[in-house]
Amino acid sequence: MRSLRLPLFFFLLSLLLGTASAWAAACSSSVSCGFNACQTPSDAVAPDLWTRLEPVDALGLPTGTSSTIESRDTTWNDRNGAYSLSKPYWQSMDIEDGWLFAGVNLGFQTWSLSNPRSPNRAGNVSSSAIPSLFSDPHEYFLIKDVDAPAGNSNVVTMTGGGSMGMVIWDTSNKNSPRIVYQDGGQSNEKYGEEVYATTINGTVYGFLAAARFDGAGLWMYDVSRALGLGSGVCIEQRPTITNSNCNGVFKAKLSNAPMSHVDGAGNDTDGHFVVFSGGLAGGTGFEIWNVSDPDQPQSVMTGLSSDKVHGGALWLHEDKLYLALAVRFRDEGLIYDVSCLLTGACTLPSSPLYSFPLANYSALTIATVTASESNGKPFVFFGRRSGYSLSGLQSEWLFDASGLPAADPVEITGGDPNNGNLGQPTMTVSGTTVGYWSWYYSCHPTGSNFFEPTDGMFNGEYFYRAGSSLFDVHELQDVVVSPSIFDSGFETGNLTEWTSSAQ
Repeated sequence: MRSLRLPLFFFLLSLLLGTASAWAAACSSSVSCGFNACQTPSDAVAPDLWTRLEPVDALGLPTGTSSTIESRDTTWNDRNGAYSLSKPYWQSMDIEDGWLFAGVNLGFQTWSLSNPRSPNRAGNVSSSAIPSLFSDPHEYFLIKDVDAPAGNSNVVTMTGGGSMGMVIWDTSNKNSPRIVYQDGGQSNEKYGEEVYATTINGTVYGFLAAARFDGAGLWMYDVSRALGLGSGVCIEQRPTITNSNCNGVFKAKLSNAPMSHVDGAGNDTDGHFVVFSGGLAGGTGFEIWNVSDPDQPQSVMTGLSSDKVHGGALWLHEDKLYLALAVRFRDEGLIYDVSCLLTGACTLPSSPLYSFPLANYSALTIATVTASESNGKPFVFFGRRSGYSLSGLQSEWLFDASGLPAADPVEITGGDPNNGNLGQPTMTVSGTTVGYWSWYYSCHPTGSNFFEPTDGMFNGEYFYRAGSSLFDVHELQDVVVSPSIFDSGFETGNLTEWTSSAQ
């Protein structure tokens, strides 16, 4: 929580480092969107742009090779050399029970959040540990998504390119996570984009979204069964190659639609729901499944069949179920109230509760959506994958959705997405106008090499972002309006209000 002490801190900091422009990278306004020596290391966004969100590493992220345990900045890599685990690019993340799991382009990382302001890496495993991987040697961004069941840090699901399919990790030993099961594919048959994991009546289940050839569809697995198989790795390549030793892990193929995105929400009281949606190379529209009875999953909603629906997210809040979708190529973010699903199958409402334009997307941009919560408040993050040439005032959005359904969600930096993202604090650096988010964009003088906001979520008041070349942390602030020093008794010598507001 902000207090009157913080302005003094900023004043002293400005004396040390100069004005806010001291945070700006020393790049000219003619900077290209590719690698620039002046855009490394990454500069944290200037205090003039802080509102409800502030960077934790205000003086810069820990940087260095992957062997440097605290490294969270690889903007130094010009990508002219070989890609390796020592040059990680953070592609996705999930946070459960004080641990953050990160999918990096060529590996899997576990991070302790015991000190939430300074994550400490515990495990770092190369993608070469994945037993069945039909990968192109030039595919340097293999890992696409990781997810753990809510409240359980001992198992993680993963998917990605190279026919990776569904990979299940035993993460009970955070220093040495191990793979216990993989259902891969051949010749890119099971190229996964996203996974979702949840616990239903005490059993962990995982869901894989795949969009290519015979492997296309929504696949369901009994993750708890995989953990109980023993110390080895059980490998299948469904639908063509099965393994009797893995019996019971694969549960069902819920849909044959070639779609790339999956997420879910629910509990044993209200029910468990999974949303499955299209993607850049996948099908159109979306499907929602009620998986409360894993033996009899039910299709309960479909919609937007004429649209390329990319990322989707579901969340429960105050007895209501919400759905957020990123729609390409009309490029809109949509939030619906789908609480009707809590009582059975129903149709998508004719109009969303809220919509806004997804600006500055290229034809090849993959839109992502992530729901999380901070101290009981729901937040939804609209990000992007495949495209680090970012410009404009805003290409990612973090909404406080706690006011729904009565009030519109509020973008955390104060801008209005339906009015050109105006309203947020901005500043001009080398002739370019930047805001909180766009400070980091590689086409801007203040930007960071190869940054793209792929994934982001809260843990308490801290927002963690997988930004390809950056893995950074931002703190949510509850703004307190301090009383005027001339109000109520100050002039008579009573300092009570001043001192109490500065605690």
